[in-house]
Amino acid sequence: MMIIENYIKKKGAILQFGEYYLSYYKDLIDILEYFKAKNLKVGIWGAGLKGTAFLNKIDKKGRYIDIVVDLNKSIYGTYITPYHKVIGYKEFLLNPTDVIFIMNAAHYADNYALLKENNYSGLIIDMDYLIENKISSSDIINNKIKNSQQQFDLSKVHDVLLEILKEVDRICKKHNITYFLSAGTALGAVRHHGFIPWDDDADIGMLREDFEKFRKVVKEELSSNFYFQTMRKGSDYYRAFDQIGKKNTSFVLESTKNLKIYHGIHVDIFPFDYVSGETYVREKHVKEVQLYRKKLSSKLIPYNVNSRNLFHKFFINYEYYKMKLVPYNYLHNKMESALKKYQGKEDIFVADLLTHYKKIMYFKKIDIVPVKYVDFEDVKLPIPNNYHEYLTMMYGDYMVLPPEGKRNQRHKLIEISADKGYEGDNYL
Repeated sequence: MMIIENYIKKKGAILQFGEYYLSYYKDLIDILEYFKAKNLKVGIWGAGLKGTAFLNKIDKKGRYIDIVVDLNKSIYGTYITPYHKVIGYKEFLLNPTDVIFIMNAAHYADNYALLKENNYSGLIIDMDYLIENKISSSDIINNKIKNSQQQFDLSKVHDVLLEILKEVDRICKKHNITYFLSAGTALGAVRHHGFIPWDDDADIGMLREDFEKFRKVVKEELSSNFYFQTMRKGSDYYRAFDQIGKKNTSFVLESTKNLKIYHGIHVDIFPFDYVSGETYVREKHVKEVQLYRKKLSSKLIPYNVNSRNLFHKFFINYEYYKMKLVPYNYLHNKMESALKKYQGKEDIFVADLLTHYKKIMYFKKIDIVPVKYVDFEDVKLPIPNNYHEYLTMMYGDYMVLPPEGKRNQRHKLIEISADKGYEGDNYL
């Protein structure tokens, strides 16, 4: 059964993205031929659906692409075609290519940051950006684009995020709910006494019991100019963490621009769930959570298919059709059950199992709560109790500023506005 499913997925990828890459075929070949003439080594980052389709349609004989990089350890050493072996990024960094194409725009910002953090000096190119913006081969050859991430003025965005944080703080204080600034927002609090100047979002965390309590009271307590976004039927929002956003604002990700969700400036609220202190058990737990995250995504978000061929539609959206047979409530409950697996059984370690970071980091509960209040912009907000331990685990030497060239916005955005909503959003 697994062999058949893998065949269907591979076939679907080739069909789905085949025309996508062929629409840019001439420019792609011109670019690759130019790099080859210059004796430059070229790699692609992404051995998934897009990478598979790209190699099968553009470089099946292995003329242009020297290396395929991916973060999925389970496929290291496998071959996408007889000429393209998948390796990990650490192996890649030991013998890097001169050029690396990031195959999926949804992962561009994270992969770009990871490469730069490891002092990669080659040319990093967002493949989706080239195709979707019809960037000519001459622009690439003449080095007219160096970084495809559009940068936005974030001052007004920070003002809105602070508004939202104050609203969350108001509700939590009223109902005796403990929360804390997390990830880059906690780093900003300690290092900048406010937002990191180039950060475009804000994150907070809550231990699971506080997270559930907040969910119960937020809808009645939330002021009318904000919205609460959570997993529910009728919405394409499939994430198991929640969001508080401000109405009539825009924060539109390239990867989710077509989803039926609210696309406003928002704060992400992550549950910190209990986990085992044993590495193997914890990794198994993480994989279970990731499995249901993927299933929910597949169920709610089909790929757009222009072809009228029913077989093409089936192959391309196999996972979507398969998940249609599985009730939404079942997947939702399985996800929640997976997250809460150690609730009441393990009270030493906690982790954000829904983080966008590639590595799940876990912390002693006593390092998280009770929280400490620190200056954040013009207010005092809570951060983890042992913030040094927390931030060191997250970022290493966290008080050292990254070089200017690495101070980039993390998200790949197509639109930001502090006073205008995204077309199609509604708050009924």
